[in-house]
Amino acid sequence: MEIQGLSQRLKELALQLRLKKDASGVSVWDPVRKNWFPLTAEETVRQAFMAYLTVQGKALPTQISVEREIHIQGKRRRYDMAIHDKEGNPLALVECKAPGIRIDEKPLLQVARYNLVFNVSCLIVTNGATTICLRYDTGLQVFETLDDIPDFTPK
Repeated sequence: MEIQGLSQRLKELALQLRLKKDASGVSVWDPVRKNWFPLTAEETVRQAFMAYLTVQGKALPTQISVEREIHIQGKRRRYDMAIHDKEGNPLALVECKAPGIRIDEKPLLQVARYNLVFNVSCLIVTNGATTICLRYDTGLQVFETLDDIPDFTPK
């Protein structure tokens, strides 16, 4: 089950992203990585979702890491986003896809594979139009679908 109403909010936030145009094309400012990146469909989703997390008070910018390398079964991969607690321990993984990519079994399995490294209880997959948030129920040992993004801000 996808999170209702989030797609419209992400569209609004995407229109507010800080952009610049130069000879190499259009770039978007990433406030977490503190650098400009080529404006792709996936980067737009990533930046809009980061803005959502911070604007809605779901996470502080200092809690978010973006596009970092991890090693899974001897292969180098890059996760899109992780949300950490104030000590730097991971709390959630976020996988961002371009709007035309379906949120089905494939991206859910991708973020689940990344979770072999992180072992977090919250997985989020979004393409901007569809966002699915899963939480691992340790008692039942299954993932359940949430109808909202949890609050990750330090208490």
